[in-house]
Amino acid sequence: MSAAIIEKRKQRAKNVHDARAIHTRAETEKRDMSAEERKNFDDLMATVDTLADEIALLKAGEEGEEERDEDEDKKKADAERLEAAEAAAEEDGKRGERRAPRGAPEQRGGNDREQRYAVAYRNWLRSGIETRDLSLGTNNAGGFLVTPTQMSKDLVVALNNLVFVRGLCDIETLTEAKSLGVPQITTDVSDADWTAEVPTLTADTSLVLARRDLSPNLLCKLVLASHRLLNNSALPEQVIMQRLAYKFAVSEENAFLNGSGSGQPLGMFTASASGIPTSRDVTAASTSTFTGDELINVTMSIPAQYAKSASFGWIMHRDAVKIARKLKDGQGQYLWQIGIGNDRPDTLLGYPLYQSEYAPNTFTTGLYVALLGDMKSYKIADVANMEVQRLVERYADSNQIGFLGRRYLDASPVLANAFARLKLA
Repeated sequence: MSAAIIEKRKQRAKNVHDARAIHTRAETEKRDMSAEERKNFDDLMATVDTLADEIALLKAGEEGEEERDEDEDKKKADAERLEAAEAAAEEDGKRGERRAPRGAPEQRGGNDREQRYAVAYRNWLRSGIETRDLSLGTNNAGGFLVTPTQMSKDLVVALNNLVFVRGLCDIETLTEAKSLGVPQITTDVSDADWTAEVPTLTADTSLVLARRDLSPNLLCKLVLASHRLLNNSALPEQVIMQRLAYKFAVSEENAFLNGSGSGQPLGMFTASASGIPTSRDVTAASTSTFTGDELINVTMSIPAQYAKSASFGWIMHRDAVKIARKLKDGQGQYLWQIGIGNDRPDTLLGYPLYQSEYAPNTFTTGLYVALLGDMKSYKIADVANMEVQRLVERYADSNQIGFLGRRYLDASPVLANAFARLKLA
């Protein structure tokens, strides 16, 4: 074991000890952790996880160096033994599927098949060799593979952690349908009337319904990984997933906020009769900034029932947040309040404030600077499967392999009254 691994293990042990001390102190005093203790505890545990990953990579690297010192005859023998073992395991799996009791196919063969496919996928990421009977109908010759279910789930979780929009919105996964029809009320009926016991009623024909079809569009991202990284990594799928998750996350958030709706999602900051029209805008008096009163006007332009949603909140760029943090009420109290704990965001006028680098930040005439609304009224239509294409020859001269991820999705606001935007004069 190398000195580097020993040192990192010592660092990890110290961080675990310090985190345990914070936790034990709060438990002994029979109280919750303070905000500062919670932050220190989370920072220590994050460092513990990071060190664990680094230790795993170092160990894998050392093991890889040892393997490369073996002679070619031993490698060939190992490969033959592995192929024989895989063939036997595959045959056992097929027998298990045939023996599975009727009505319970998942108990004997299904889970085993998914696990074997995950292993085959991991080997494909590293070597490009695909086991045909585990490909689930994908195109072997073209270098495509559908990601295993577990990795697809992990990718979505990573997307939610990297950016906030997807985690707040209403998501529907399409498995067979090509599009998702979202009904919208463009003109509502009037309120009910008080009448006599035997009334003469006139039908209200003012109700007008529209529908916007969410037809998932193609989103692609390319990441590169060196041969050495893939060969030395114990879990190559995590390396690829982390890079793909980041690349997809930033593209999606930008589209969810600013997308045109043509070949891509319709963004919340995009004025459209199919999403949030200009009638939902509140205009500031200035062409370059906004006031606390104007933010209050925004809150009062949304019906109260939407404000009760757990996904109700502000979206601003950090440049707008900088202005909002300086606003005070008549008693000199800041309108902005810091969040309590890591799981609670900062608030503005009592509502959560979410900061995005993709929210508008150009402070000039007629442009948006803030949005308030119920994010559950923003619908995302996902296609379940994601494809990955392995590109070898294209980056051979730089000793890298490209991984091109493809997934399909669309999104749009579905209830305009649940949102309001602040626009400069």
